[in-house]
Amino acid sequence: MFTHYHIPMYYIFGYGSLINLQSASQTLGRTIGPESIAVATLSDYVRAWRVVIPVIAGLDASKPVNAVFLDIEKQSGKRVNGILIQVTLAELKRLDLRELGYDRVDVTQSITPKFPHAVVFTYQGKPDCLTTTASAAKVLGDYVEIVNKGVLRLGEAFRKEFENTTKPHNFDVLIGKYKFLDGQQNILTGR
Repeated sequence: MFTHYHIPMYYIFGYGSLINLQSASQTLGRTIGPESIAVATLSDYVRAWRVVIPVIAGLDASKPVNAVFLDIEKQSGKRVNGILIQVTLAELKRLDLRELGYDRVDVTQSITPKFPHAVVFTYQGKPDCLTTTASAAKVLGDYVEIVNKGVLRLGEAFRKEFENTTKPHNFDVLIGKYKFLDGQQNILTGR
């Protein structure tokens, strides 16, 4: 008797800057086009501005700024829209280097649509990188623009759902380009 083994296919669920296909392509080292993604929903989570990562931004490049990035948090009955991108194990390692303030988590059971033999990962903020207050942290206008470009390319219905599934923030917005403190992270994000 033969047992059939299926090699799993790996996907990443992008819900923030990875929705921007140019940003995802930079990290993966290959072109990701609209034909190679699937719009998807992550159940029992909400999108929120809560991961704080120090960056170099603004006029004073000698002093890091605490920047706030999008994250997901468990919340029963809620959902987050995003995209699925098929990736290799090597590409997952590149994504791990890009997403330094996040842990890679398996969300296969919470994703719709389902794909046979698929394992779906996403990135959730590391506990020591989370904030819930608008202290001295800032939302980066450049990051918002990267996310918005990706969202707008997915159409009006996607944009409305994105807005409806994202908690608003009360952080000040810092205009201008930014760089991460980690050089590898800058390379993988095109900074």
